[in-house]
Amino acid sequence: MKTGKLNEYKREKGPLQIVHDFEFVALNLPEDYKKIKAMKGEEKLAYMEKRLVSLCNRGYGGVVLNTDFKNYLCDEGELDIICRAAERAKTLGLRVWIYDEQYYPSGGAGGLTLMGHPELEPLGLACLSREWESDGKMPLRIPSPYGHSELKYALYAPMADGVADFSKVTEAASCKDLSGGLALDLPCGSYKVWCFFFRGIYEQSYLCRAYRASRRYINIFNSEAIDRFYQVTFADGYEKHLSGRLGDTVEAVFTDEPHFPPYAEFDGVPGTAYSSYSEYDAPVEGIKMYPYLPWIPDLPERYEKRYGEALIPLLVHLFDDTERSREVRCKFYQLLSEVGKEGFVENYRDKLALRGVKLGGHYYVEETIDSHPLLFGDILEHLGAMAIPGCDNLKSAPEALRHCLASKLASSAAHIAGKDKVMIEASNMNDSDQSLTLEKLKGAASMMFVHGVNIITSYYGENVLPPEEMAAYARHVGALASLFEGGKYRVHALLYYPFEQMAAKAKPFGTDGNFKFDEDTSELGKTAAALMSEQVCFDIINRKGLLSCRVCDGYLETANGELIRAVVLPKIDWVDGEVAKKLEAAVRCGVAVITPGAREIKGLTITPKDLCEESLPKPQIRIKGEREFITLMQRSFYGYDLFMIVNTGGATVKAEALLTDKGNEYAIFDLENYKAKEAPVTVSCGTAAIPLELPPLGAEIIIRYS
Repeated sequence: MKTGKLNEYKREKGPLQIVHDFEFVALNLPEDYKKIKAMKGEEKLAYMEKRLVSLCNRGYGGVVLNTDFKNYLCDEGELDIICRAAERAKTLGLRVWIYDEQYYPSGGAGGLTLMGHPELEPLGLACLSREWESDGKMPLRIPSPYGHSELKYALYAPMADGVADFSKVTEAASCKDLSGGLALDLPCGSYKVWCFFFRGIYEQSYLCRAYRASRRYINIFNSEAIDRFYQVTFADGYEKHLSGRLGDTVEAVFTDEPHFPPYAEFDGVPGTAYSSYSEYDAPVEGIKMYPYLPWIPDLPERYEKRYGEALIPLLVHLFDDTERSREVRCKFYQLLSEVGKEGFVENYRDKLALRGVKLGGHYYVEETIDSHPLLFGDILEHLGAMAIPGCDNLKSAPEALRHCLASKLASSAAHIAGKDKVMIEASNMNDSDQSLTLEKLKGAASMMFVHGVNIITSYYGENVLPPEEMAAYARHVGALASLFEGGKYRVHALLYYPFEQMAAKAKPFGTDGNFKFDEDTSELGKTAAALMSEQVCFDIINRKGLLSCRVCDGYLETANGELIRAVVLPKIDWVDGEVAKKLEAAVRCGVAVITPGAREIKGLTITPKDLCEESLPKPQIRIKGEREFITLMQRSFYGYDLFMIVNTGGATVKAEALLTDKGNEYAIFDLENYKAKEAPVTVSCGTAAIPLELPPLGAEIIIRYS
């Protein structure tokens, strides 16, 4: 008997259109949007209202707004206009979000955060090291490099046969000369010396040639920078121009790609790919680049309080590879991650929450896994602290989206933290084929929802397809979001996010050109793709999440109540003692521990199983027949389960969906008409078989009633 009632369709669940000042939107907009440039006052507001009505009529759920870019946050008249437009959107039933920056990355407030506050720039701890043969008479002198602070810390260690003795590292920070450099007297012998200086990180970073805003940025590990950013953007900006408090109109804030700036050699040419209204911050010429780490002034005190050991003598283990590097780097980057989570995410989230607004957004190059420790920290912890964890994927080819690790990181962070909303910034900006069709847009949206995303903030211009087709796209998104609202995103396996291994290998920026935009030596993305190909529903989980799991008979129970039958480890070399203990206890209780190639891992006394269909848990649904381009997911509600199957290939797929059956009833959900229809089902030996015929980029939704 059918017991569950499906959710009703709600237009407000449709996509949110990103409309920066209603002028700059996506890069694929037609020219007619440029006419707003000459508009002022009531004429401009009337144009905005016309577009809002059009979006509403086409089935869009809302808008993501920010104010005029030409005088960003400084033109009271423009702020008033955009806030009046936001209030008008609200009366139309559109959801209103604020995009919190002029251009990415968020935090700079178009340069206003740093105005008069250069101390809020990213602070790097730069290291200049030298090997020195002392004659016991002449001191070693190392001047402070141009563009750097005076000497902050200095260390030295004796050398033998060209190798430093790291067990005999000595501090020499008091040995400054009058110019702020090092003047160090050493007995006869061979030494390695490390000098540490502070530097504001703009020169020799990619920010010097950012696409739209080549300008200085803030230090996301400095909570005072976020305090000022919030004050400039909201307290002194949007809120005072709204008739009520911020949350009476604005549902959420979209923060875009906060991170610590990575090294990128600057060739002297600023970012000119796209026009902008931002002033260019010319870098200071002649500053030499030395390897550097993210830093805040009180990090040594925080480290000693947390770990009971002084940080400064340990700096050599961060910059050089030593026997203690793994231990020290793991501790250092874990602390840095916690500082960033506390200072940026939680600080910002809590400020907005006091005004009734949710914080959402995503991080910089999420799929550059190896650089997470240096860029921001443990991404699962950071996203999980947001009210609406998010990601971006600027590709719309569904096959490219099928293996989108960013989506899985965001939905996993949300799921494990008990959040029910996951956002994505969606466009086709990075597609090699820029052409768009309704089928392509709908297929891309379907893939996003399969990965657990349920809010699409759209960078597609709303006129990139004919009006009736854009309305069909908006309705498709709204139908998926309405149908899947609530319930529980179901998983049966966990994929381990090896933050500690990445931290142990994380060398300072500028060391051997260590920052790469696609580096994933743990092959986390490759392992995730293998699980998707095996049609396993999974979450990505970090050390903290894994250790919080309860070992049961045949399962690991996660903090959010999922019963897990398999833990998959990517290509890693070791696990620490606590993780090993948890995994070994799980295996004793019947949980499979799996790694590609049954790779043995240092620290584990068990040999993991290979990643293959035989070692993985039997899913609630599996596809028999053509399945190469098939991806699926399950969401459970009171009285029924929803299973969504998506074909990302270019040909029609004929197959069978096999579902675990216990006397259930079944239906197929028609998204176009938003209603259930009878399913052609055959039941045999506890398995229900439903034939599938999925067109290219098409989706099918099966309902299994309890």
